[in-house]
Amino acid sequence: MAHKVESEQFPNGLLFLYAREDEFALKTMTVNETATEMPPLPDSEDHVNHPRHLELEATAINQNFSHQILKRPVPTNASTPVPTTRKTYQPNPFFNAQEEQEGSEPATVAYRYRRFQLGPYRLVARTELQGYLLRGGKEEYLTSYALNEWETQRWRQKIDVQKGSILATELKNNSFKLAKWAAQSLLAGADLMKVGFVSRVSQASNVDHLVLGTTQYKPQEFAERMLNLKVTNMWGIIKWLCDKFLSPESSLESGKYVLLKDPNKPTLRIYAVPLDAFEGDEEDEDEDEDEDEEYDDDGAPDKTSGRDGEEEEEEEDTGAKHRQFSGPPQTGPVI
Repeated sequence: MAHKVESEQFPNGLLFLYAREDEFALKTMTVNETATEMPPLPDSEDHVNHPRHLELEATAINQNFSHQILKRPVPTNASTPVPTTRKTYQPNPFFNAQEEQEGSEPATVAYRYRRFQLGPYRLVARTELQGYLLRGGKEEYLTSYALNEWETQRWRQKIDVQKGSILATELKNNSFKLAKWAAQSLLAGADLMKVGFVSRVSQASNVDHLVLGTTQYKPQEFAERMLNLKVTNMWGIIKWLCDKFLSPESSLESGKYVLLKDPNKPTLRIYAVPLDAFEGDEEDEDEDEDEDEEYDDDGAPDKTSGRDGEEEEEEEDTGAKHRQFSGPPQTGPVI
């Protein structure tokens, strides 16, 4: 989505770029998107290797891996103190403890706002970091990601002696995903990018996994040497969008727009939509839920059945302790 607004300080206006709330594809990890050969598509959508399930599996692995590699605080009476950062951080702005279930915690992510000068445009981006390292008393920021094996279980025999071969195969099959990781790390100003290698315990299950090993790279070297990407060229699309919306010659007026990439052509289509577009989706879902009520023999809403259901849910949730790993941050105006 693109939202252009008028501004007294900036004569050509302000441009906010963000993803729609229900944009599922942008919030999940792709799997073998750039592979030349893919295994046959499963007949059933419930199969563990169906593309949608593979995306959800890869996303869950990344969220859990980013939490598992961090060092947890130890009690104050422990003999070995944990090094602490010199900086203080504000609470997660997208996590409301009152609205979440009891015992849930936000995902391990720090949001860092960075400003870039892109020609005549000033760009501000909200980026993500997963942790930091202390080296010689200096803090080094890091991002973390995980590659997952789902077709075979060969990694556990090759990980110690042929890690480069595994990475080379992933660079071929998942070049877009790895390029996205490198770009995210560069935007966040991360000093290191930690990559984990995760494999299924059993090929028949997409729930249990093993972390076989990790490696780390400097984001710029990884982008240029491994992916053959030029960092300066990565700004091409965003620069084009800024020219399209904010240049003095732009014919696009203030308002809300949908950006749609043509799947078969190197074309980006821009559609103007009303300002209140897509804002009523959640209200429609709530109305649908209200309609799914049970009725008694006389056709009136069965209040007893609904009350019993609420009591059962409360009993099940009582004392439930679990860690909630949220996905990417909730959509909001991001320049």
